Amino acid sequence: MKKVIFFDLDNTLIDRVQAVNKAYKEMAEIQYPGDLIMQDKLYNAFIKYDENGDTDILKRFQNVKDELGFDQDWVFDEVDVYYKVYPDKTVPYKESRECLETLKKKYRLGLITNGTMHGQLRKLELSGLKDYFETVTVSAEIGVFKPGKKIFDLACEKMNCKAEDCFYIGDIPWRDIAGSYRAGMSPILICAHGEKPCKDFPYIYNIGELPKLLEEIDK
Repeated sequence: MKKVIFFDLDNTLIDRVQAVNKAYKEMAEIQYPGDLIMQDKLYNAFIKYDENGDTDILKRFQNVKDELGFDQDWVFDEVDVYYKVYPDKTVPYKESRECLETLKKKYRLGLITNGTMHGQLRKLELSGLKDYFETVTVSAEIGVFKPGKKIFDLACEKMNCKAEDCFYIGDIPWRDIAGSYRAGMSPILICAHGEKPCKDFPYIYNIGELPKLLEEIDK
């Protein structure tokens, strides 16, 4: 039986898709106040190059710049706007709180997430989920990122546990599933927004399904 569950944050416990769509809409309105046609054009470019957050933020906005003809300064300015606007759009999945409430009775809970320290902590605060976690490990805080093994190792050190005693719940196969597996954890994929299941690992479609799955596999 496992003792610890580590969670990813975006698109695992909070709805990144909804939040980022709202953020891009506001950013387009800031760029082109009153011009609905240009707002729509910029918004669509943001969405086109977002790639579920898998690419570096500078690369995403560089692609938007190249497509729409902005100058290089726009890229750096827009990154600043993004980090101010996006975290405040945080929306937790409606099942997240109940899921964590149930699991904390049996497991110790931790968080391992890529992102900026301010942004990820702000999302946790707004989601109302912060107090469920004993430890929070953010990539920017320690300078290592998923899927690298080191971030999982450091999270285990903070939690004072062994990787083989841990589940890891995340939504991106190459980052969350491969990374946690290589670190020695037992991964579970959440297919919250159409991700394809990994046939070699357990998976769920909704975070609310996690307690039942764990009852079946963690005996």
